Amino acid sequence: MRVIINGDDFGLTRGVNEGIARAHAEGVLTSASLMAVGRAFDHAVQTAAGLPDLDVGVHLVLTDEAPLTDAAFAVGWPRGVFKDKGKLFGALMDQRGDLGVIADEWRAQIRRVVEAGISPSHLDSHQFVHLFPGMFSICQDLAAEFSIPHVRRRVMDPLSPAAGPRRLLQYAALKTCTCVMARAKRVAAEQEIPCVGFLRAGGKMTVHDLAEALEKHKECRAVEVMIHPGLADEETRALYGEWDYAWENDLSLATDPATRRALADAGAQLCRFSDVQGAFGY
Repeated sequence: MRVIINGDDFGLTRGVNEGIARAHAEGVLTSASLMAVGRAFDHAVQTAAGLPDLDVGVHLVLTDEAPLTDAAFAVGWPRGVFKDKGKLFGALMDQRGDLGVIADEWRAQIRRVVEAGISPSHLDSHQFVHLFPGMFSICQDLAAEFSIPHVRRRVMDPLSPAAGPRRLLQYAALKTCTCVMARAKRVAAEQEIPCVGFLRAGGKMTVHDLAEALEKHKECRAVEVMIHPGLADEETRALYGEWDYAWENDLSLATDPATRRALADAGAQLCRFSDVQGAFGY
């Protein structure tokens, strides 16, 4: 089994960037997803340039950050219907969400990453909004347009009551979306790279949780483990403290020798998305 340890929110702040860099240089992190609209995007690009073995993909954004395109502002984002994922989901369900505007905004985000000299290995999204109704097709079309081989599509965490009822409900909704898409696209099981980490996002994953996830997916040829490493510096706490993330916990998880032992015990081989594109590309 091959395991991709991916750091989301690359480019959010310098503290997050520095945490991702340390998790890669000193730990097991093999990949990161870059936010083109992140406040520290330029710093993230410079950081990635000094880490040639770090795989970099695009973390598509529709919530929390300001968009790149004027059209997105015209429909009221970020202070209007796209301010948070709940309002975005509601807008899509009652057809108030403009999919053309979303496609143009995401295209601009991918283009900014590419023009920075990065060849993205994968696409995913902030708060998994690319799995909302109607959104995944946009994501797939853009992946084809920019020749990006992998799109995160399967959320498959081991169930954990400790995640809390709200997170479990969100997980159930995402799981339903991904199962429906897999059936509709007739995706073969061997083509899937299941993603784990949703239920324990924000610094709540432990080495035991990781070992449990690896056991659950031991028959898979590759698994993505999503984490959010970072340094909770003054800027990160001031801007994103309301998320209640413990970024440094995920940094510790990535650099803890016990994590490497858990991977070894599971017979897991660390890899990047770019290492499995031939077998798993979309």
